Amino acid sequence: MNYFRIVIFLVLSVCLLSCKMQSVLVDVYTPAARSLPPEVKSIIAISRYVPAQGDYEEITWGYYQSLDTAMLEVADSCLSGFASELSSSDHFRVRTPKGHRMFKHNGDDLPKVLPWGGLLSICKKEYANAIALLEGFSIREENPLVKVSEDSQGSGFTASQKIVVTTAWRIQEPEKHRTFVEDVFTFSKLITVSGETKEDALRNLPDRKDRLIMASAWAGQEFARLIKPGVVGLKRNYYSKGHPIIEETAAYVESGDWGKVESKWKKNAYQGETDELKAMCSFNMAMLSEKHGLLNQAMGFARRAQRIMPSNKHLEYINILNFRMLEQQDLIKEGKLIKNW
Repeated sequence: MNYFRIVIFLVLSVCLLSCKMQSVLVDVYTPAARSLPPEVKSIIAISRYVPAQGDYEEITWGYYQSLDTAMLEVADSCLSGFASELSSSDHFRVRTPKGHRMFKHNGDDLPKVLPWGGLLSICKKEYANAIALLEGFSIREENPLVKVSEDSQGSGFTASQKIVVTTAWRIQEPEKHRTFVEDVFTFSKLITVSGETKEDALRNLPDRKDRLIMASAWAGQEFARLIKPGVVGLKRNYYSKGHPIIEETAAYVESGDWGKVESKWKKNAYQGETDELKAMCSFNMAMLSEKHGLLNQAMGFARRAQRIMPSNKHLEYINILNFRMLEQQDLIKEGKLIKNW
């Protein structure tokens, strides 16, 4: 008889917990090929590159025999392309401040690393977590190719020109002395236009400066895409009933106002007036942590919820998080995800 009472109690407990939950579609952070820590959200992008001639030591300190201002504009478009593409993600705030003094470089390789102290002072002044440095830059054009158009009409010509952009980048978090990206990247842009004759097709290619700026901006965008996290919509359960605090925050979840729920859930996960409230807020914080890409933190909150108030729903979510963590580890082993932190 006691056995049946226990079974009935467990079934009723599961049903009650399920009634207190509802599902919501969550935009979950997914790491990029060159992964940055999810907590890094504010980035400043600055160029150290100068297309200058003269003694390298003097160039380093900002003294040039001559400066190619047109090429400087081309290189700056790479930085602008990077910032605009990365800013299109809801995850990052990116700015390109001017006027900060630092050692210069006129090649397309990686120069000597700048001191952490100087980088930290710049980040503090700009209220940024991290700094993206365009350390080096070069661009070259290949000779244009003209051929008979292969469109459905079968007439006319196409002219194409390949432009190769080499960029050296470092992305660093000075406060923690961490370097997330430190590499040279080469991108190729093919510009194609058409015309009725060979001469028309060649004439229709953009002006040299315009096509160099176009290719340079595109290279910056391509690099940004390597570190820009993705978002995937996933259905997740969360507690929406069972306590006034839970019901209050559920309204914010429905409206997508996640900022207003985090502080309440986090506080009550540890300081809630009952164990049930602590467990419910811990579970909800697990879901929110996963949304932000903090899988280890999500797992910690999910296990805390299970420890305080055991539930099959909690165990199911723990298994989901565990699978996602193993999936990311496999990507790292295969070299499809580079994580230097």
